[in-house]
Amino acid sequence: MATNYGFEFLRSEHQEQSQQNEQAEYTESSSSRHQAQQQQVQKPAGEKHFDIINFLQAQYKHNNTLLFSIDDILRHTGVDLNVDEDVAQMLDANHRIRCVHPAGVSDDVMYGYQPKIQASNKKELLALINQGKYGIPAKDFSDAYNGVEQDLQDLITSGEILAVANTDKKDKTLFRRGDVFLVELSGNISYPATSPSASVDPSAVVAFQQQFGNVDVDRLKQELNATDPMVRANAAAQLRMMQAQQQQLAATNSNGSSEPYYIGTDKDYTKEIRRGEAVWIGGQWFRVSSAVREGLPLSEQPPRAQAPLSVASLDDMSKKNEQDGYCRLFSSTLIPIDRTMEKSTLENLQNGKQAKQTLAKLGGALPSSSGHMRKRARSNLNNTNSAKRAAAAANPDLVYNKARRHGCSKDIRDLYLASRMEVPESEVELHKLLLANKLIEKGTELRRPRIQKKADNTVNGKAKKKRYYIKKGHKITNTHLEGTEIGAVLAMASERQHQGKDVGDGGM
Repeated sequence: MATNYGFEFLRSEHQEQSQQNEQAEYTESSSSRHQAQQQQVQKPAGEKHFDIINFLQAQYKHNNTLLFSIDDILRHTGVDLNVDEDVAQMLDANHRIRCVHPAGVSDDVMYGYQPKIQASNKKELLALINQGKYGIPAKDFSDAYNGVEQDLQDLITSGEILAVANTDKKDKTLFRRGDVFLVELSGNISYPATSPSASVDPSAVVAFQQQFGNVDVDRLKQELNATDPMVRANAAAQLRMMQAQQQQLAATNSNGSSEPYYIGTDKDYTKEIRRGEAVWIGGQWFRVSSAVREGLPLSEQPPRAQAPLSVASLDDMSKKNEQDGYCRLFSSTLIPIDRTMEKSTLENLQNGKQAKQTLAKLGGALPSSSGHMRKRARSNLNNTNSAKRAAAAANPDLVYNKARRHGCSKDIRDLYLASRMEVPESEVELHKLLLANKLIEKGTELRRPRIQKKADNTVNGKAKKKRYYIKKGHKITNTHLEGTEIGAVLAMASERQHQGKDVGDGGM
């Protein structure tokens, strides 16, 4: 039915579908915003204050320079600071909230989050910790920026800072480390390594099943808690033997595959580094994996399986971990790491491998002479090969073929701790012992002479003028020269000396 006013085109069936959708979206957003405002009206001022702080803090972690107006806060939190003046006063009094008045605008206020310690990246974190004399709690950095927890963990893992657990506050205190002492591990590393999960030699599997196929592992684990010490000892010995055989079986792979958590070695690193300690591989720091639960980082493992805060440790990890079994094998040819490698680390390892192969080719291509061949001048060829070998040996990528750790290796430390009681405390006895073992030569002094600091008698590179001062009460003894020409010259020189002037050396 048509109307008399001719407004049929305003009926809903004549409108475009897009206009209806936009109107529906606007209605829904306005209604939801209205519901949020109604809910905020029912909240006390303290909860509104807390909601605004949470919103500003979350936005600061994603963009450190964000400021929000009253309208922005109303749109995101439903709190109208023009109406809730008590909440606005709380924000003004909160030292963790920035209140900025734009130039030329007196009524409008911009709000932003103010962290306890301002930092935006790992370098700034390290600089702030190095400036602190008495340590900084880790919680003070918790709201610095998004991802700050991982950056702090990376600094602890690499040993760039020291971390000490604060059990009372359930926190860590961070200190500057200072100079580091890094040691290269023996042998070379390689990647990709042979995965222990790959197929193994069938004959080794058959041998393992024949030896331990009928052993009840659950019964042995129960016997570890037996009251009889002999039963406990026998059960522990059998379990250790089984674990050793399993590791040897897993290490004898016939068709290996790439594994991101393993690094291949040509030396036995189990004698040089422990699980949980820091290891440098390809320019990146890791911890030797001590995980007993798959899929969890070391920080979320059980306390007995977590990596220590220190980069080195004096004791092995709990025996309970060995009974439960580690997730990743640590053998004479494999070293497990706690996380995947970065892209730059993989590139460094590849570059190091290529540099090593280039140096090996040049070393094996040395010119050789033969008696039945006619001798010719080879000086130019030798010089060229020597220059190439020197350039290949000076390639900085060669360092990525070695792994590093903090402090001396495990076997050296154990050797020192086992023999330090045999070292005499007396310097004389120590000197005799060193002579007996031919570690020093006869006539070597017990102590090194102190290096005396030379007096600096120059000013801006020029020699200082010597001044002569007459001591108080000093008597002149050349009285017999008075009244002579020499006496007059000496008197004149004495007067010039008293005035601080140069009198020369008399032509000497």
